[in-house]
Amino acid sequence: MKSDFNEIFDKIYTQNGEKIEKMRKNMIFKKIIWFLTCILVFIGIITIGIKYGKIIIFLIFSIFLLFMILYIMDLSNKYTKEYKKEIIKSLINEIDSTYEYSVKKGVTVSEYIKSGFEKRWDKYCSEDYISGKLDENSSFEMSQVKTIITNMYTDDKGNISRVNETSFIGVFGIVDIMGVFLDDIKIYPNSMIRKYKDSRVEMESTEFEKYFDVFANNRINAMEVLTPEAIEKITEIRNILKDSICIRMIGNKVYFRISCGDIFEAPTFKKGVSFDLLYKYFSLINIPKDLYKIVKETMI
Repeated sequence: MKSDFNEIFDKIYTQNGEKIEKMRKNMIFKKIIWFLTCILVFIGIITIGIKYGKIIIFLIFSIFLLFMILYIMDLSNKYTKEYKKEIIKSLINEIDSTYEYSVKKGVTVSEYIKSGFEKRWDKYCSEDYISGKLDENSSFEMSQVKTIITNMYTDDKGNISRVNETSFIGVFGIVDIMGVFLDDIKIYPNSMIRKYKDSRVEMESTEFEKYFDVFANNRINAMEVLTPEAIEKITEIRNILKDSICIRMIGNKVYFRISCGDIFEAPTFKKGVSFDLLYKYFSLINIPKDLYKIVKETMI
């Protein structure tokens, strides 16, 4: 897979690499200048405040601070928008020009519920939507997903506070494969708690079992789908991404979830057009195609 990627990387870097890197460094430089300016203004306002009173210190500094925050946010938003257009979208087009990419759209919450990966959350957010055809009747969709749980805490005095905590952040997707029926096969991250479930299916690969546990009601169906080649491919994906992966195969759908954080957000303090980062994007975007091949080669 890496040999296929080399040519893509060279093309994207030649066309957009220097432009994006220059924009990133310029953004950081402006942020530093504004931060130093903020310190100088604060010192100046304190000097004025000694003469005119504390209220004027608060008012002037608050206005300046608000202006600075809005300016910095605008810098970051412009950089992120350009990064997604010139890097993410370009990479997707190089992988398959028929794939569609939308920054603001996302996989629907109803599809996330069907996957069964998560039982409870209070807020669901989704963006960076990618979709496409895998054959005439099969397709996929995937996007960045974040779920938030609101927890309530009571202190020693009986005061109740609500705290929003991130439950999951990463990529979620669905592969819809026409002409197959999968009898609910779950491939979840290795866990000592789940090791002794009756539905657990032992795999022959020790490396695979370092990362995953497999569960299925129909063990024969699971073994038919998860051939040595299939588990080798899933292990390879895990080693490339180095992130926790969940896969569920049920009916004619394959759901997947990767705990990779805000993967499509433009890097600020790291080089945005590095070989390793773009290869991770490349591998991630190709997961639907990899899962499609695993199922098609064993079930058709």
